[in-house]
Amino acid sequence: MMKNNTKYKIETNINHLVGNNVTKTNVTNVTKVVNNNKKYTMLYSEYIDKVEHNTEILRNAIKNNININSLIGQFHTYDHKPGELHWSLLAPKWADIIPAAFLGHLAITGSHNGADGIRFCQDNNEYIETEYKINTVRSEKIIIGPKGGMQVPSNNKNTTPTGITSYISAKFDIHSASNLVTKNRETYLCLTDVDNTEKHFIDFWKLSGEDALAALRESDKKSRIISLAKFINLGNTVDSLVPQYTWTRFELDQKRKKHPNPIERKKFQRLHEILLREGKYL
Repeated sequence: MMKNNTKYKIETNINHLVGNNVTKTNVTNVTKVVNNNKKYTMLYSEYIDKVEHNTEILRNAIKNNININSLIGQFHTYDHKPGELHWSLLAPKWADIIPAAFLGHLAITGSHNGADGIRFCQDNNEYIETEYKINTVRSEKIIIGPKGGMQVPSNNKNTTPTGITSYISAKFDIHSASNLVTKNRETYLCLTDVDNTEKHFIDFWKLSGEDALAALRESDKKSRIISLAKFINLGNTVDSLVPQYTWTRFELDQKRKKHPNPIERKKFQRLHEILLREGKYL
């Protein structure tokens, strides 16, 4: 059930995580960091300040059960400070601003060739363009198949349920060959649960730009998808600056409550209790 790259705990040291979810490089003096990407000219120290501000807003909202969407105007983006843009201009960007805040990135609210956001890569000392996709699942409707896999039933009783990693996907509209090439950027999939307001954000996965582009080239339709199965098989889950539910716990909770085999339910329940007792959950 659990893959080697699955996380249980999230480090929250901003010097380790900010803007670089895969490399844990400790930056002790942010004023001396040099940015090699001249397209994005923000000083790294300013980037850090903005990310820290966004993280504090996000943590406070989660701690006090505040609707994050209602705070959309309080977040920094690459282009704008809090309060600079009217909410009607920010609303279409909420699906970029909120994932970026979770990941320690900055969303883009101006025009930068279609990129949704940027993160600072400490390996190369440069800003990297990012793409964010959000999908939702209704945990109350998920069933566990006879082989133990999570499935989403169809509204048509004559249609077999769909495996959850095929059901969940990142959706893209590809208008031309030149438009397709612009999708060669780090792509993040954020999964949320609309039936669980307390643990609404489940997890994030990342694909490299090369893998995202290769997956999109498997179809020639205007509307294309990259399934969660591809994100899991080709990419990895990524840490965030604010704890999430995690895919591991989500899957375990579904199986310990819904598995059709009572012996299996007990097995997953025992595993849940062990992880809870050992503090392996967030």
